[in-house]
Amino acid sequence: MFTCKIENASGEVLQLTGQEENYQVYQVDGLTPPSAQINMSQLVGLDGSRFNSSKLNARAITIMLKINGDVEANRLKLYNFARTKEKLRVYFTTDSRNVFADGYVESMDAVIFAIKQFAQIGIICPYPYFSAIDEILADSENVSAGFTFPFSIETPVVISEILEGTGIVIYNDSEASAGAVINIRFIDDAQSIRLRNTNTGADFELDYSFLAGDVVMVDTNIGQKSINLIRNGTVTNLFTALVPGSTFPVLNAGANHFEYLVDDADPDGQVEIQFRFRNVYRGI
Repeated sequence: MFTCKIENASGEVLQLTGQEENYQVYQVDGLTPPSAQINMSQLVGLDGSRFNSSKLNARAITIMLKINGDVEANRLKLYNFARTKEKLRVYFTTDSRNVFADGYVESMDAVIFAIKQFAQIGIICPYPYFSAIDEILADSENVSAGFTFPFSIETPVVISEILEGTGIVIYNDSEASAGAVINIRFIDDAQSIRLRNTNTGADFELDYSFLAGDVVMVDTNIGQKSINLIRNGTVTNLFTALVPGSTFPVLNAGANHFEYLVDDADPDGQVEIQFRFRNVYRGI
């Protein structure tokens, strides 16, 4: 099963597959892993080159379709959804993946003066990965289940128990590193919060006079990095509280282990931390 739909900057969604009376998608390019840019330098007097760095190029998606039914009305509808230079979100569903990609419409071409009309939508996606539709939540409340329902017993038993420690283990079942939105809720007043990735040693620390009830939202996604404080319904930019040398936390593929401290000590229930992220994929 393969489905495709697009969502324009106004939040309107147009289904391109499954309604052949209006549109018939016959080819989509740009669904495989994007090409990479490999930077090399020449070695003086030696054979070969030295590797310097590498990165994935932007993803280019091209949707080719036949326009059916009231061809003029359906073609004009495409113009409204695939607006050149504006943002466009493209959704794809296969038997194994349900993903989307955000990009900008580079071109919206159509063959008008023909018996059969065709259209081609060109989209450039700065972020080269596909993102899963469903978000994953992980938090600092480490709970071990004691049993599952249905269950009946006369003598008291432990339903669940809170595990000791201030660590958070997050498994990123992706094909690459992924950013996350981290919500930190303060139960008590505090002066600082420190989050450390024990896999990499990277630290993220904020120094600020936090009050009980404050919520700090940290977005570590590429191109969306932000730190905001929500206090009594007011949102404040908190970038000035970022301690120099801090690194925005990212989730590498596989298991990620984090520890956190409040005022350089065991938090002991002073904060609640939640990670919200999506798996990312190189292709579908």
